[in-house]
Amino acid sequence: MLLNISMFFIPTLFVEATQMYYTQHTKRHKKYRVLRMFLLHFLLINVCTFSISYARGVKALNFEQMTISYRLKYMGLGLVLGLMLLVFAQFGSNKTKKLSSHLTSKVRNSNFDLLKIIAIGLIVLFHYVYGKWDYSSMGNYKVIIDVIWMLGELGVNVFALISGYFMIEQERPFKAKKICLMWIQVIFYSILSTTVTVKMGVLEIDWGRTLQTIFPITYRIWWYASAYFCLYFLTPFINKGLKTLEKKEYIKLNLILLLAFSIWPTFIGIIHNDTESFLFYNRFIWILSLYCIAGYIRIYGLCREKCTLCHWLFIHICTWILTLLFIVFMPENGISNQIKMKNTYFWSPNSTVMVVLSISLFMIFCNLKMNENSVISYIASCVFGIYLGHAGRSGMIWSALFHKDLVGAKAVITDMVCAFTCTIMATLIIESIRKQMEKPIAWIYDIILRRCKSM
Repeated sequence: MLLNISMFFIPTLFVEATQMYYTQHTKRHKKYRVLRMFLLHFLLINVCTFSISYARGVKALNFEQMTISYRLKYMGLGLVLGLMLLVFAQFGSNKTKKLSSHLTSKVRNSNFDLLKIIAIGLIVLFHYVYGKWDYSSMGNYKVIIDVIWMLGELGVNVFALISGYFMIEQERPFKAKKICLMWIQVIFYSILSTTVTVKMGVLEIDWGRTLQTIFPITYRIWWYASAYFCLYFLTPFINKGLKTLEKKEYIKLNLILLLAFSIWPTFIGIIHNDTESFLFYNRFIWILSLYCIAGYIRIYGLCREKCTLCHWLFIHICTWILTLLFIVFMPENGISNQIKMKNTYFWSPNSTVMVVLSISLFMIFCNLKMNENSVISYIASCVFGIYLGHAGRSGMIWSALFHKDLVGAKAVITDMVCAFTCTIMATLIIESIRKQMEKPIAWIYDIILRRCKSM
């Protein structure tokens, strides 16, 4: 009994004792805050520990059959995770001090940072269900999978809108240093994901895959990263062209883009159950279209006087209700042999329903006022790393660790929650470590740039 309690509480007590020692807490420290932090650390450590154990095949904590060896391993893993939590918390506190010292006159709102975090969460959930998995054992609860199927492209659209909203107003949108560091970041995750998948035996390396690992942008290992790179190079010219347009001309441009790449494909694609195979459409063109729409929202606004936060929230909720009704009542395998539209037809990023969901969600956060939150801002700065760390070749790891012998809705949902938690925590820790490794590279880049300017 004592050992069972110890395996859960000792890692948390270790974290609390270490933190109190190094932060020099005194008796005057408020007791309720200590209790609150203890409960938070207790939940984080044990949820992560059990998630890792679950991924390794332990589906339940059966204390009667549990060996002393497993209890010690569980406790050891909890201590390791506790140490990581301490390092992460210490780094976050240093980051907070730097942010507060730099942001003296300009206050950063965290509404868009929170939206980024929500968007990457939607994408991670989508990547769990995406693939040729059999969810027939879930019965009527399979509608949950069909709903999650809609979330991924919603997150992608939101990221494209955020990029356009902020980059349209930048005086120097193209920065060589940012391109260099972003390219190194993609290379880092390309090498890391390839190494891990090869070691796990889920990927065989050859000359072709070696080239893909070295040039991940060219070979589109992460399609969004490749599209974003192309867009970033073109932003100086795109911004200059968009800013020369008058308001009516800009509206006409957006209407043409929506009609050509969203409204018409959504209508005509009903027969083929596909909205992305018309008019030379590709994902880069769609990201560019959303960039133009977000640029208009930033410059001219979108129904500023008529639509408030409540109006956009109402539009978003109503669209979701109609989408849910469509998913529930539409046949899963299509209406007929001639009309192949399925219940997940509107999942594509350019479908009209997805456009309404994306823009309304974006406008909700445009109208939302939030104070600066350093934790939210830091996590938001890691979302691109979270994307690179779980998608692409890293997605092969999902097949090796999860989706194993799942029968029933409870097993699938439990597996999904564990996969989501492990993925977010693991990629967040990896990205935090990578950002520390990036600092010397940025420092060397600044030295080289100063030397070149002085010559």
